[in-house]
Amino acid sequence: MIEKTKRQYLGPELNISLMYRLYIEKCTEEKIHENMTAKKWLYRKMFNEEFNLSFYQPSADTCDDCDYFIKILIENKSEVEKENSKGEQLKHHKEAQLRYKLKSQDKEEAKKSNLKKMVVMVDLQKCLPTPCLSNSRSFYLRKLWTLNLTIHCDTTGQSYCMIWDETLGLRGGNEISSCIIKWALQNLNEKVEELTIWSDNCSGQNRNKMIIPAYMWLLNEIPTLKVINHQYLLKGHTHMEVDTVHAIIERKRKSLKTLEIAVPRD
Repeated sequence: MIEKTKRQYLGPELNISLMYRLYIEKCTEEKIHENMTAKKWLYRKMFNEEFNLSFYQPSADTCDDCDYFIKILIENKSEVEKENSKGEQLKHHKEAQLRYKLKSQDKEEAKKSNLKKMVVMVDLQKCLPTPCLSNSRSFYLRKLWTLNLTIHCDTTGQSYCMIWDETLGLRGGNEISSCIIKWALQNLNEKVEELTIWSDNCSGQNRNKMIIPAYMWLLNEIPTLKVINHQYLLKGHTHMEVDTVHAIIERKRKSLKTLEIAVPRD
């Protein structure tokens, strides 16, 4: 069970129907007469009203390494393999937590620096299709994809969305560095001496030979800017503040009527 506030959460692999089936199997094993077992409607009613339980929602994107460790632990492997896997899993989680801790430290230092330091989080949202249709037939038709790079400045609390569609550019290092340059030129004031950027470690977008020249150009173009740090979260553990912005966009998009989003401009 995963505890969160006062409510307790069951694993995402469970649901009421499955739990009721397990309950019936348990009653059968203990030779409880079927007249003495609760009906499904009663089981559901008691679950919803008598217990403060819910089902934990799985993450949309899970970590490949974490899934591998879980697979090793649940399979019939030797005890040596399981112990080694537990050790690697613990090391993996410690590394992920360390990077989150470093990000928090950067944020705290920036807030105390009187705007001399600035920390931003950068992430590309999943592709947005146009036209945005909900019927099943449209699922198989070709769509025009709209891209959104979100930059969240934790120092000022503001978020910026850089939007383009695939007729204007791709989603590689050139596009990402162009967006960062445009944001920096418009939003870095003369006080900022050190800029720290946190992102995932996607090599095609954030770890490539296009990003470094972009940073060198910015350092030359903005005389007061002396240092640019680019920090990377661990693969599979890349939750950032920009994800909140993406979630807001997704919720709003789902609430719109059909064909309100027909072209990228919408």
